[in-house]
Parts: sequence; structure tokens; C-alpha cells
Amino acid sequence: MKFSVKESGGRMDNRSQIKNKVDHAMKLLDELDEMKPDPYFLSKLETRIKSAEKAKFSVSGWVKPALAGVLLMVNIGTALWYVSGSGNTAQTNTETQLIRYLAGDLISTENEYPFLKKENSR
Repeated sequence: MKFSVKESGGRMDNRSQIKNKVDHAMKLLDELDEMKPDPYFLSKLETRIKSAEKAKFSVSGWVKPALAGVLLMVNIGTALWYVSGSGNTAQTNTETQLIRYLAGDLISTENEYPFLKKENSR
């Protein structure tokens, strides 16, 4: 591939312009005075951090115990409901009795579902 003089000359001018602009910007940065921080910056920052920690602590100070109390009440209510039994539960002594009890919900009779009656075929 051959480049014409015009193309390569254009590239060189463009590169030299970019280099000149970068050098100029770097000189300006070197000439800037060093900025001095505010002497009270650290104390202001520490105060702001401490106030944020206090606000966070005060919220978590009452939210966590309240949630723990609600969870405890739910657990106690569930335990009382389970122990008291509501009469809807069936106690079985063997696995066979349990299977028969559970299967009773699946077995339908013609009285419960009249549309399941088989019609006598002629």
C-alpha cells in the first residue's frame, strides 16, 4: 500500500497539532498553584460520619427488637394453634391408616358427584 505525500503530510500535521495541544495543557497544569484543603475539613467529615452513625443506630435500635417481638408472637401463636388441634386433624397410628385417610379425599362417590353416575346402557 502506498500513501500519497498529501495524506501522510495531513496525518503529520494532525499529530503535531494534538501533541502541541497536549503539551500546552500539561504546562498549564504545572503552573497551577497547589490548592490547600480547608483546615476544618477533617473535623467536619468526622462530625458528619458520627451523625450518620447515630441516625442509623437509633432506627435499628427499635426496629430490630420490634421485629423480633412480632416473630416471637407469630411463633407462639403457631405453636398454640398446633397443640390445641381444631378437630379437623386426624391422628393415625400407622402408615396404612394415614394413606387410607388421605385417599378418602380422592375417592368420590356417586352421591357426591351425580354427574359421574354411569347410565345403564340399553
